[in-house]
Amino acid sequence: MSARTISALRQALEGGERRINILVCHHHPAPYNPVDEDDYSEMVGGERLIEALDSGLFGSWLLIHGHKHYPRLAYAGGSTSSPIIFSAGSFSAVLWQKVQSRAQNQFYILEIPIAELDLLGLDIAGTLTSWDWINMLGWQPAGSGSGLPHKVGFGWREAPRAVAATVAAQFITSPVVQTGSEILNAVPKLRYLRPDELENVVRRLRADHGIIAKLADGMISEIGRP
Repeated sequence: MSARTISALRQALEGGERRINILVCHHHPAPYNPVDEDDYSEMVGGERLIEALDSGLFGSWLLIHGHKHYPRLAYAGGSTSSPIIFSAGSFSAVLWQKVQSRAQNQFYILEIPIAELDLLGLDIAGTLTSWDWINMLGWQPAGSGSGLPHKVGFGWREAPRAVAATVAAQFITSPVVQTGSEILNAVPKLRYLRPDELENVVRRLRADHGIIAKLADGMISEIGRP
């Protein structure tokens, strides 16, 4: 990703900021080694690309790449509006040995509900639904050891402690157990937390507020005080 290419990209994007932008490439723009490996296959000059997309001049960005055969949702380094990076897993590859026990061949449905995001005050956010290919069974909802669970959110960038406080406020006058659907109706931004962020929120709910939340398929399934 040369300086000349970045300059051409900036010129092509000038004069028309769009609400949502998606960039698709093969190689990852930053080092990403989910398993113990010596790998130097990231995009050369990828930091230039991320910096250009994070400039705020060309709207909000989702960057989708392949190559790694290992799925992940992450935020690029930079500001709070840095690109969301989706490392898509393989659809039909023969996965190499170190990956086989931690990821599956998968396909995805990606949804970005722009009208809802505008109501919630979110920039770029959405949900990802994943399916695994299982021999003799065909496509099945993604399970444990798949790399990504069946349902994944992304885009709500807030500290887990603050998110936990927002959720706990729902139990001040209503201490009963709530289903996952009920808490999502009360705090709809919860569906836009990444899996690791959601796990951190669950820990903070227990530690700071004495609230127990159960996760299933990448989302809260039940929540309440014991």
